[in-house]
Amino acid sequence: MVVMAAAVVTMGFMLGVAPSSALPATAIPSTLSLFYGVFSSLFIAIHAVLIKSSLPYCNNSTIELAWWTNAGSAVLILPFVIINGEPFKLHQLAQTDTWNWTVFLWGTLVTGMFGFLLCVAGLLSIKVTSPITHMFSSVSPALPLRFIEIAYYFAGRSIRPANCVGCVDFQGCAHNVSLHYSCALE
Repeated sequence: MVVMAAAVVTMGFMLGVAPSSALPATAIPSTLSLFYGVFSSLFIAIHAVLIKSSLPYCNNSTIELAWWTNAGSAVLILPFVIINGEPFKLHQLAQTDTWNWTVFLWGTLVTGMFGFLLCVAGLLSIKVTSPITHMFSSVSPALPLRFIEIAYYFAGRSIRPANCVGCVDFQGCAHNVSLHYSCALE
């Protein structure tokens, strides 16, 4: 069933990136963007497997693993923040009349808290299921939003994005149903 679900995802990907004569040349994805997309998916899948294997090192605590994941990410991104001059840009912005510290601080706190909760939710999903199940089942809840986006931005243009999302949505539902029935049989 997992291989079939992966085949449906691959078919949806191919439907989504296949060029169409109805699209302008600037809207067709380049080979480089497809290369980055494939490798991004590969590294996300590897990340899920590494998360599952690293849980024992954090006493099977998703909160502790989430903390270490975020701390590691912050340390790795810090040199790029400095190289890009973000502290200087923030200081310049703080000197303007339009700067509002309270909005900045509340925005930082709220997005940081929700980001951490999303991290914990993803880690819990990997902990209680498997990396493969997490990868397939975590896509399904976001797909209704994608259909709304397609209806809004692609109204009357092309049905290809809807076909792509439909394949992924069907695959997620089929995988979740198969898991339900396989657990019921055990």
